[in-house]
Amino acid sequence: MRMFHRIRVWSNFLDSELRSAIWSARWKRKTKKLSALIRVRDGEEFLKASTESILDIVDEVVLVDNRSQDQTPKIIEQLTSSHPAKIRNFHYDHDVAPVGEDCFRLNEEEPESPRLPHNYSNWCMEKCRHPFVLKWDDDMIPIQRLVDEIEKFKKSGFLQFDFGGHNISADFKCVLEWKAGIEPLIFPVTTEFRIHDFGDVVKSGKSGKYAGEAPTPWVADKYKLRSEQELYAHLKYCKRNPGKNQSHGFRQELEAEIRTGEAIPEEFLSALARFHFTGEV
Repeated sequence: MRMFHRIRVWSNFLDSELRSAIWSARWKRKTKKLSALIRVRDGEEFLKASTESILDIVDEVVLVDNRSQDQTPKIIEQLTSSHPAKIRNFHYDHDVAPVGEDCFRLNEEEPESPRLPHNYSNWCMEKCRHPFVLKWDDDMIPIQRLVDEIEKFKKSGFLQFDFGGHNISADFKCVLEWKAGIEPLIFPVTTEFRIHDFGDVVKSGKSGKYAGEAPTPWVADKYKLRSEQELYAHLKYCKRNPGKNQSHGFRQELEAEIRTGEAIPEEFLSALARFHFTGEV
């Protein structure tokens, strides 16, 4: 059994290396085309700004609404009407389970359920028309450094870009000590989302209790670009109900870790000022 496992690991490694080399060689010769994927549910506060903040750096934006009850559908309609050549929209009519204990239980009972976040994300990925995808949220604003880095990435041999951001305090005066973690946010459109254990992001470190989803790119390490710098402003905690997409227990553990940090860096203030975010929503 151990030998079989080693053979499988080595086979997967070789497949990743070969596939990555072929893709890299192909995209070194021309600029990568990007689809931005934004999945949203009740994101009326920042959806317009978040979408428009990336319009100039991607080739299309795919907006997917999941049963929003606020002004989100209207905002999506306005955005699509204003940018018909750049924005396409879809509706996902399944009640996606919140990240945390609810998602964990559902995956145990019904792993193929369309209500699971990773199955939802894979459905959304099928709507993207370009070879690479920027996974973006309805509450993210890029700083200029990220815009520049993405332009470089599009002309490089890299196939994946991992980066994180600063969580902004509700009064738009400080960043939170707890940063938006570094994760794959640009990757090939053939990437699959899978169930992910989020136990390690809370203080208790309870594995096998809190679940969500995460992309699992097949890209070999040497074709991955990673930035240790914060490259976007995350406005999740500026929302009226920041934990709406989280199960009760998971939300409580996360909120217990929130602490106010330093003043917002100038580059982030400039990015936020473009959309007039200067005070409480």
